[in-house]
Amino acid sequence: MEIEDYHHRATEIASKADTETESSYQGNISRYRDQNYTYIPIPESDQYYDVENGVLGSIRPEQIIPEETHLVNTLEKLRNLPFLLVDHHFHTYFVVGEDSGHVTRFGYHQGHTIEEGKSMAREEFEDYFDEEFRVLTADEFTEQYPDKIDEYVYRPRYWIITLADLNRRPMKEMLYRLFAELASSISERIANQHQDSEELFNQVRPVVIGRWKKAKMRGINLHISENMNITDMKNVLMASDEHFVNACGFDSKEDVQTLDSLSDIRNSVMHANRSLVHRRSDIDDVLNSINETERILSNMP
Repeated sequence: MEIEDYHHRATEIASKADTETESSYQGNISRYRDQNYTYIPIPESDQYYDVENGVLGSIRPEQIIPEETHLVNTLEKLRNLPFLLVDHHFHTYFVVGEDSGHVTRFGYHQGHTIEEGKSMAREEFEDYFDEEFRVLTADEFTEQYPDKIDEYVYRPRYWIITLADLNRRPMKEMLYRLFAELASSISERIANQHQDSEELFNQVRPVVIGRWKKAKMRGINLHISENMNITDMKNVLMASDEHFVNACGFDSKEDVQTLDSLSDIRNSVMHANRSLVHRRSDIDDVLNSINETERILSNMP
């Protein structure tokens, strides 16, 4: 499983950004501080105000991202950036008739330069307009037609993602899907290798045996591996031969120890009252868990 193949977009964890201008932000600092805001974006001048430290900072180009940015890429960017701004107009162009003033929006959701985007918009609409027309970026349109921007913009342009947003439910749902596939794949291989559940009684915790026996008494005849967590599966693998270890996606028994670190992240994902990320350095642990889980799954025959 490649987690990037599934649509988990930055907008799922973003919040509407309250933006300011250079002339307005100072008058609103107290309000933002009272509401526990961390940053005040000032996108028109590529700046932001750091509320906690009371200083202005520069918004770097890589901090402004399109709405379709994958959550994994969002994680990677926030390793070294204080926050991200999701720009809903990142790939939006406005086509304006020179004589009529007629306006049409054009959006293209793939990576390209501004000039490439303008060229694509021009090709798209050259047969549509019976007059000369111009293709403008969102910033150019806002600057040249400030009285029309509200008519053609249907939602706030900027949304913000901070470190705290990485603990939102969509991020955990993305990771849960990945860890669930890992657990299911290893569980299936254990069940095939040890078809008699009782063979594993000396390798799993008593609570696992108890759950399995109670289920069996209720007529639920599932393999005991269905009651195992990642730590239980690790114990079974450590007691297995190298061939079976390799069949489960691991290079060696030493490599099986990787499951310990994955278990820590998985527990944070599974429990709503646990934060996934406390500090910026925790992002590396989450990214490593994604890479390791994908590696193990890809190694399974």
